Amino acid sequence: ELFTPITIVQGFAATIGQRWDRLRRAEIEEMSSAVAEAGERIRRLVGNLFAAARLDREGLEATTRPVEVGVVLEAATAEFAREARRLVVPADRAARGIRVWAEQDLAARAVSLLLENALSLSPAGSEVELGVAAANGEVEVRVADRGPGVPRERSEQVFEAFTQADQGTTRQHEGLGIGLFLARRIMSAHGGRIRYE
Repeated sequence: ELFTPITIVQGFAATIGQRWDRLRRAEIEEMSSAVAEAGERIRRLVGNLFAAARLDREGLEATTRPVEVGVVLEAATAEFAREARRLVVPADRAARGIRVWAEQDLAARAVSLLLENALSLSPAGSEVELGVAAANGEVEVRVADRGPGVPRERSEQVFEAFTQADQGTTRQHEGLGIGLFLARRIMSAHGGRIRYE
């Protein structure tokens, strides 16, 4: 998972460096965009690996305070500027005013992990919906995608570290299989829960 984006960065950087005077502007822009996307992918993978190692070593305790759900969702969705057209987010008023006890950065990370998972598993161009509902003293954040889904018997396994629904040499989706594991650990540290439907 790390070698693929690193290879993209190295390959396009070498091509631009060696042939910059013979490349069209559109080609350079396309390569530069691919390098930026690969760099972002590396940053997320390394961040997730670091977070998983830290959780394994130190555990996780959330230092909570009242935070607005809308602010958490804004921080989570900000990481996906390149995919913004695919994200269907609740109207401001749906999440504004709803407060939860949370560590804002951790809560935003949990939501961004769910969004990253949904975006990577959904067909290209399909929408990923983010929803919020509050009832009976609880707040529910939903992330819905158009991916292939997970067989019922594997619906809990996807929350285990380094596990994916489409395992093996034929798998079609990127990832290390730690995003949902981290999201669940973060939610547990907040006294919350996460599930797959």
